[in-house]
Amino acid sequence: MHRFWETIIQPLLETLHPQRIVEIGADQGFNTKNLLTFCDQHDVQLEAIAPLPRFDVEAWQKQYGERLRVHRMLSLNAIPRLERFEAVLIDGDHNWYTVFHELKLIENRSAELGQPFPLVFLHDIGWPYGRRDLYYNPETIPEAYRKPYRKKGIRPDTSELLEEGGGINPHFNNALSENNLQNGVLTAIEDFLRATKEPLELIKIPGFHGLGIIIPGWMLEQNSQFSQRIIKLRPTLPLARHMEMVEEERLALDLQRQEREATIRRLDATVKRTEGQLTEEVQVHENAPQGKIPEAKMLQQRLVESTQALATVQARLTAFEHRKATERKALREEFSKVDQALAIIQAQLVALEQRKATEGAALQRELTGVGKGPT
Repeated sequence: MHRFWETIIQPLLETLHPQRIVEIGADQGFNTKNLLTFCDQHDVQLEAIAPLPRFDVEAWQKQYGERLRVHRMLSLNAIPRLERFEAVLIDGDHNWYTVFHELKLIENRSAELGQPFPLVFLHDIGWPYGRRDLYYNPETIPEAYRKPYRKKGIRPDTSELLEEGGGINPHFNNALSENNLQNGVLTAIEDFLRATKEPLELIKIPGFHGLGIIIPGWMLEQNSQFSQRIIKLRPTLPLARHMEMVEEERLALDLQRQEREATIRRLDATVKRTEGQLTEEVQVHENAPQGKIPEAKMLQQRLVESTQALATVQARLTAFEHRKATERKALREEFSKVDQALAIIQAQLVALEQRKATEGAALQRELTGVGKGPT
């Protein structure tokens, strides 16, 4: 989610002026650091929920004092304990059961506190976990809501997990299926929006696995500056599709990178293992009787060949890293084009709103003149 901070999340928070922000899924603290800087600058308190935080909690609490409060527990246990809050960032356990009930608990807790529904940001509404569950700890999910899962990789061109290795996130507990009932982050959001009576709107931002923003109607009505920001964020269908295509290309490149790096790691491990074995054999044969010297030389030659193979693998890795850097540069340029197109559309929307306002004012004056009649 931290990749959306500068362009989307921070500008919205600046117009919202919250007193307390909740972050679900602090993990390594990438976005937590952004939020703490914001809180320090705007006199805001951060409630970070992370059962097993992978940042130095004590050091950060010492640095930020009362600005930071860390809940080392599951989100479903922490939300009912929260005090009044105006914004929530959700990037925790990416499965239907957790996300749906996080939203329900946010709704219920808001009602208990007598506060309106908050602004909610949710990461990973796109592929791969928008329509497929991921379980960091399957035992925390009731069996009735837990899909069959395995630690196998995922590819965007197939719904099945990969049996032969490869793919994205093979070390995670991924649901065997996708695109079915009560499965995935986006499905949970949609199911919650159908169930709630709150007037809420969902904006979907493609790219970097997707960002969803749940916007309560009261914010649009009561905060004109916030409302203008939201108008600029709503992508047109052609622009949204273009951004999705860019994301598909990024995912394909990322998948290639992960699979090539895995292959290189396997080759590197094989070469090093063989190198170690040959070194031991050479040492044994060097201490053997003279009649064994030709065999020792042969082993030394095998060692040289293995070393050369390792150098070849390392050269391939260097070339791949260079190619990866070039591909990332191309993606940045593509996203820059998307940003430029979005800016043009936003400017057109602003001009359209201004023209509507001008025409509306002129029409009102004309109607007022007609109502007065001749004097």
